[in-house]
Amino acid sequence: MPYRRIPKKFDCEIAAAEIKARVLYDDGIDNGIVVRIAGELGVNKQTIYDILDGRIKMSLDFLHALVVASNGDPLLKKYLEPEGYELRPVNQAAPDKKTLAEECLDDLPAAAAYHKALMDPDSSEATIIRHKNRLMCEIEQNHAKWKEGR
Repeated sequence: MPYRRIPKKFDCEIAAAEIKARVLYDDGIDNGIVVRIAGELGVNKQTIYDILDGRIKMSLDFLHALVVASNGDPLLKKYLEPEGYELRPVNQAAPDKKTLAEECLDDLPAAAAYHKALMDPDSSEATIIRHKNRLMCEIEQNHAKWKEGR
């Protein structure tokens, strides 16, 4: 897995200290996490300890492996979440309306935007995919809301 760089605004020293405290000293995390992170990255355990100690700079791949190895621990996944966003597993839709009827109705703007992008000859592939994914997310929310009511 190739290493990617951390954005310049990211304070690696503070994040590394917080992550190290959580991974190595917090009772909320089991002892096997270092082995799982190493397995995700395809490196040995010592490399993970070197990253946690600051001898090797953290990468986005390390943060990703950290979140996967911790099963999405909220105190760790925050390092990958832009302000105002929340990472969720792919198959976990979170309905954002109170009733199923409201949830179904809020699909219409997403469907309209998707259809408009399809009909616009100037739409890029990325734009169409973004609108398609938004509509699919709305449909997944409908299904999740329906399942809540069963």
